[in-house]
Amino acid sequence: MFQSLTDHLGLPIVIKAPHQGSSIGVVIVRDADLTQFCRGVEQCFFTMSVQPDGWSKLAEWSSLSEIEKQDQAQKMVSLDSGISFPVVIEQTGEVIIHPAEFVQKLNGLPTDGTFSLASVNAEDEVLFEEFISGQEFSCGVIQDDDQMAIALPPTEIYNAQSFDFETKYKTNVAKKRIPVETSLENNRKIQMAVATVFTRLGINVYSRIDGFLTSAGDVLLHDPNTIPGMSPSSLIFKQMAEIGLNLSNSLTYLIRQSLRERIRTGKDTFHLKNLLTNLDAHLADRKANPLPERVVSFGPSDESFATAKNQYNQLAASGTVRPSLMYIKNKTESHEVPVFFLFKDTIEELETALSQPRHPLLIETMERSAHITQRYV
Repeated sequence: MFQSLTDHLGLPIVIKAPHQGSSIGVVIVRDADLTQFCRGVEQCFFTMSVQPDGWSKLAEWSSLSEIEKQDQAQKMVSLDSGISFPVVIEQTGEVIIHPAEFVQKLNGLPTDGTFSLASVNAEDEVLFEEFISGQEFSCGVIQDDDQMAIALPPTEIYNAQSFDFETKYKTNVAKKRIPVETSLENNRKIQMAVATVFTRLGINVYSRIDGFLTSAGDVLLHDPNTIPGMSPSSLIFKQMAEIGLNLSNSLTYLIRQSLRERIRTGKDTFHLKNLLTNLDAHLADRKANPLPERVVSFGPSDESFATAKNQYNQLAASGTVRPSLMYIKNKTESHEVPVFFLFKDTIEELETALSQPRHPLLIETMERSAHITQRYV
């Protein structure tokens, strides 16, 4: 099977668990190594073979200290590289739900036997895919009241061999930039591709669609996320900031557009229409009676910048004032910070952004989505 896959797909081969997210259950087999391939397949099934002389050597278990046993057991059930709790011993049907119990069970297994461990949520099938080499990007899509899909500026993920779970959540290796470092035309091609997929798949409200831009200029899409990450630092919110929507504005958009789309389903229509009418009335009142402005100033340090951004978001969420950020560089120089610079991580990045003209793609995307933005800002 491995030989057949390499004949058809070449190397590297990407193995995926089809029902996971955040790069859980994804393994890239880069070498013509059958053992590495088998480990990868087991990992994506969320199973593990424990053999006397296999890669999980139970014979060596008894020689480990208690701390070493705990560390080894933790690796075996780690969500990003192991099988994940709850664990079942397939030969006995025993279900294990606690790390201490898992260590105890391993202590009691005969060292000359072969056992199969699996997550109770183990996958039933895996995917094998061709490895795509190119610039990795993630591009959000929103829609207007006429259900027209509008692609946000794409984010490029770079400086990482692969954007796996560890790179996403455990290290600061991967870097991100908006838009993709390529030609204006290629960025437009990405936007056109994701907007087309959004429409043809019947996605609504918003989405984040991931893909690659190859060296030949081809746009390959592989992952439409219909409910993308919703942490304050998620890519979708950074991209919405680029068209002028802060975090509170973006959440209001998501609520309002979700109401509109749920009304289209014909379920609980009367109640949903009342909610939408009340929300639109509040938005109209806010336009007619703007909140008092509150300036949040900060100095030339990363800590001061981070504190100011947190305060800005808290004030925006309170609905009592209209916050703005003011960067006090020194006694004679200050800058008002626009919404689309809110997600800069450091003062150095902020100063670079303030000193340079905006990318043409960001300007044209902001203009194309102005009829959406003006409702919420």
